[in-house]
Amino acid sequence: PYFISTVIRDLSDHVRAEAAVRESERRFRSVLENVRAIAVTLDCTGNVVFANDYLLEFTGWRRDEIIGTNWFDRFIPEAEASKASFEKNMASEETSLHSERTIRTHSGEERLIEWDHTLLRDVDGCVTGMASLGHDVTTRRRVERLKNELIGIVSHELRSPIGIVHGALDILQNQLALTGRPAEFLAMARRNTDRALLLIKDLLNLEQLESGTLPMERHPVSITELFATAHEGTQLIAQSANIV
Repeated sequence: PYFISTVIRDLSDHVRAEAAVRESERRFRSVLENVRAIAVTLDCTGNVVFANDYLLEFTGWRRDEIIGTNWFDRFIPEAEASKASFEKNMASEETSLHSERTIRTHSGEERLIEWDHTLLRDVDGCVTGMASLGHDVTTRRRVERLKNELIGIVSHELRSPIGIVHGALDILQNQLALTGRPAEFLAMARRNTDRALLLIKDLLNLEQLESGTLPMERHPVSITELFATAHEGTQLIAQSANIV
């Protein structure tokens, strides 16, 4: 009797745990139906078991056309490599939390999606699949690429003429025996071309700056000198605009 009682109690606990997992999944899916993001759940073989309305709207497929079909075969260009990687992750019960992958819509258009992933587990802790939430970043990445290309082009185009001016100012400063205000103006022009060349160098290293991989050199700076330099430049601009 004790053994039977223990088995019944263990089974009851297991049934309650399974019911709790199912209820949690139901609530999870209910939330995902109402978000303006792509939401999809795959089983361990990569077949689609859940797709929210936004995914259907975004890709142009009907729910009955994708539920039960293989996600990689249906949506992913060069599916075999991605499918193999997914199956390997399921077998090892590990996956990257974030990724960017291209998906193909019903019309054949390819869109770049930024994904957040989480592994799904049953009541015993075994992996049953993966849930993913994605956002379309195609336009954002295209704009970023164009911005970087534009900055690169502009920076290269600016570096040449400013470099020529910088060299000419060096020659003038070394060969002309200027004194007074002309000498001050020449020195100021040379300092500012130095600054411009440094800024152009930073723009050309924009990718490293954004990723934080560009080494930064720290050294003490005189606040008085900074204010004097700023005042020096703005004073000439003000005078040229007849601002007192």
